[in-house]
Amino acid sequence: VDSTGARVAEGETGELIIGGVGLARYLDPAKDAEKYAPHVGLGWPRAYRSGDLVRFEQAGLVFAGRADDQIKLGGRRIELGEIEAALRTLPGVAGAAAVVQRTPAGNQVLVGYLALVDAASAFDRAQATTRLRDELPAALVPLLAVVDELPTRVSGKVDKAALPWPLPATGDATDAGLLSPTAAWLAGKWAAILGSTVEGSDADFFAHGGGSLTAAQFVSALRERYPDTRVNDIYDHPRIGALADELDSRTPAVVA
Repeated sequence: VDSTGARVAEGETGELIIGGVGLARYLDPAKDAEKYAPHVGLGWPRAYRSGDLVRFEQAGLVFAGRADDQIKLGGRRIELGEIEAALRTLPGVAGAAAVVQRTPAGNQVLVGYLALVDAASAFDRAQATTRLRDELPAALVPLLAVVDELPTRVSGKVDKAALPWPLPATGDATDAGLLSPTAAWLAGKWAAILGSTVEGSDADFFAHGGGSLTAAQFVSALRERYPDTRVNDIYDHPRIGALADELDSRTPAVVA
């Protein structure tokens, strides 16, 4: 059924509602009435709301995620299950989880955590992100993070609260000494806004989850030292090394 309780048409997705003679029953009448309340839209005196989202097709029902995995991000309601399904189709991925995390600056960031079939193998984040952009709306493409394993609860479900955040650095160029002084300063502002660690001078602001809102926030932070910084500077120089070089060509403000 859809959000109004009406049956969905073929090809549409809705919540799976279960009823009939095989439906379980609580010995406690009050508990039974709560868990198996009538469903007016279907005309059923007792119904179990499974919380499973399924797509109705003539060949059968296709699992599409969980209703409780619906979240609101940037004013848009999205299905984490849809994102996780796309993540699991990436080459070399054994398991995946999608989570909305919050940065120190208060921004919400959609993060896709990936466990690989072979933890020792290399994973091309850029290629994976390009593929996701072909399959998902832009707002649903997450920042990708590879983890050794996905933590699970006793139930076997992924313990999303135990996933690492802020994201640890994973590249070879993680030492601030490998970045120029300006780039290292930018990296601190970057991490507070995006929640991701700069791994080298080629780190791209937009490939790490940046967008128009966070670009404006980034510029506001940079004006502490470079008051003439504009949003266009981020779009013209999305790589932190290139942006640092551009800012170095300007005269910084005196910092107390």
